Amino acid sequence: MSIDGCHAVYGFRLGEQLEESISIEDGHYFHRLGPRIYTDVGGLAPVPTPASLIMPLIAGQDTIWNAVYGALYQCYAYSLLPRAIGSWQPIGGHSTLNRDDSNAADVLKYLETNGLDGSVDWIVERLGRITPNVGTIHTHSKGGRRVIRFQQRANGDEGTPMEFDAAQMSDGTLRALGILLALRQKPTPTLVFIDEIEDSLHPEAISTLLGAAAVTTRHDFQAVVTSHNPQVLNDDAVRPEAVRVVEWHDGESFIYPISQRMIAYFKGGDDLGAMFGMDTFPTADEPALIGDDDFFKLPAPNKHLYRKAETKKRQALRKANPAEEQQDAA
Repeated sequence: MSIDGCHAVYGFRLGEQLEESISIEDGHYFHRLGPRIYTDVGGLAPVPTPASLIMPLIAGQDTIWNAVYGALYQCYAYSLLPRAIGSWQPIGGHSTLNRDDSNAADVLKYLETNGLDGSVDWIVERLGRITPNVGTIHTHSKGGRRVIRFQQRANGDEGTPMEFDAAQMSDGTLRALGILLALRQKPTPTLVFIDEIEDSLHPEAISTLLGAAAVTTRHDFQAVVTSHNPQVLNDDAVRPEAVRVVEWHDGESFIYPISQRMIAYFKGGDDLGAMFGMDTFPTADEPALIGDDDFFKLPAPNKHLYRKAETKKRQALRKANPAEEQQDAA
């Protein structure tokens, strides 16, 4: 991510030993491998537990680290449950959406009350493309709980409005509402990750939501969606250069971009989804990496900081084992 003009990379890897690293161009770094920590920040000596990340413990030691931690804290992943969206939810006053949408009514109420950048109108306009004749959505509170209500017209714009609790709407409508709320919630997230965007949705509804996600990515924050549906890849909102394919090899997941040659080919209008459906997806030969190599082999994204870290690592090991230092000198 880019923060105040600095390019910062943070990641962790699970395995026999938890590995965690942050590197910043011309800035401080740390690299944690199991119980050991390598860093250029003096006095940094957290006591890591085997299954816990140390980033939350040390973020305050550096302004950029703290900004990275704040950005990571606002990355949200969603696996939406229509039943939760349609229920009478406890009133909590939240503006940030829960993973399962179980506080969707709170989030809508917040947007209603604050009138933020036309967010409710933005949601209703797109929801109307998915579920015909939806005129408005609003919240209703009773007995310490809150529910979302939909208003629809029976015969288009001229019909008499009818009101329905969210539980009376289809799963596809509720899931679409949840996705749209995720894209307009406040404060603005760093990233929103939506699992299986096509689930329970009509093909035209999928296109509307992909378009909404694309607009959000261009103007507000990054939206990432997963799918196993070839039709998703054929949508006009999906750019071949933005597609990533996750593959599992020998106990590890690898993320591959589409090859540059095939990106140019598909920009000519050929069917990306059909290629995916034939299980012959044209990915690049190598997975996406940070810099020149696997990120966790590099405590920093440039070789100068890498050499610096390796020198400090060797010095620390020699202090712990003087006999090894004498052998190297010999």
